[in-house]
Amino acid sequence: MFIPGPYYFVKDKDGKWKKISTADIKSKDKREKGQKQKNS
Repeated sequence: MFIPGPYYFVKDKDGKWKKISTADIKSKDKREKGQKQKNS
């Protein structure tokens, strides 16, 4: 679940809420997309 704004709150695999910045999410998405493209 994402909350709009400069920060997002996301649940990690332990079910804990973490606050991360939008910049962190954008860089994380790019890394994950790159890995998915390499794997496929």
